[in-house]
Amino acid sequence: MTSRDNDQDLARLLQEAGPRPEVPDERIAAAMAAVRPAWEAKLAEREPRDGRWRPFLLAAAMAGLALLAGWWARPFLAPAPTAAWVELAKGQSLADGHPLAVGAAVPRGASIEVEGLLALRLETGGSLRLDRGSRAHLHGPNELELEAGALYFDSRDSHGTLEPTAEAAVAGSPAMTVATAWGTVYDIGTQFEVRLRGEGLTVRVREGEVEVAREGGRHRALEGEELRLGSDGDLARSPLPSGSETFAWAHEAAPPFDFESGDLPAFFRWASRETGKEPSWQPLDLEEEIETITFHGSVEGLTPLEALDVVAAATGLEVEIVGEEMEIRRAR
Repeated sequence: MTSRDNDQDLARLLQEAGPRPEVPDERIAAAMAAVRPAWEAKLAEREPRDGRWRPFLLAAAMAGLALLAGWWARPFLAPAPTAAWVELAKGQSLADGHPLAVGAAVPRGASIEVEGLLALRLETGGSLRLDRGSRAHLHGPNELELEAGALYFDSRDSHGTLEPTAEAAVAGSPAMTVATAWGTVYDIGTQFEVRLRGEGLTVRVREGEVEVAREGGRHRALEGEELRLGSDGDLARSPLPSGSETFAWAHEAAPPFDFESGDLPAFFRWASRETGKEPSWQPLDLEEEIETITFHGSVEGLTPLEALDVVAAATGLEVEIVGEEMEIRRAR
């Protein structure tokens, strides 16, 4: 085999290997320092013959060390597994200092800062939303540490079906674990909010139940309850505040309904889950009738209540919120 053949084979192998990760300067410097004495000793033996080769030998040694360091560094530079994907981003949000946009992957271990509103679809299922001014560490797809602000978690999909993590919660394992300075919140298949305030921790349970563990014991919060744990150890329990403002920010952060994957009845089920209002069909068979109606358009950028008005008007329906019900009828 000729020298030309060897060069061609080497070029082909380098192309197939692809670009290597950039080697830090300090790693190259440390490697050069380690081999330099032996290199200088060997070079001294060759120096009397022809000193012109000295610069070329040094350059070749540096290139070889860089290539070797790159191969050794490869396992340590592999990207972290994905924990979630961005479904909604209003205002600026950062993960490890990098701006987040819809569709972006968020790796495990990422530090998240939210200036606007952020909604994530977790890798194991469930919708996680972060309010303005929140700071959190996403240790995994169902494990998060909240340092500031508030989060909202829904363990069901837009059709109300249990996500994989929620199925595990029903079986006894938490679908989401939220660690805070005042205690750890364990989700048991539900919709809930966790908010940090200067004086402690507030947990609001919209559906299902959660358990809060802290030094001194564990406390259950049931559907429709608000649990407040003070930094001084005090615990207070009360019914959820009434009114649409209770979870207003979470409604604003709701990912839009995708009409390409769901029909009109599915949209109203999504709106019902997001608003907490039970659908009331008038007449009762109206839900079946509207299965044949197709909606063309998008509700991106609208809150669930705003989306209800737009979709209803475009499909010959009208929606009225009466107490805890969402009355749906043909337009009069």
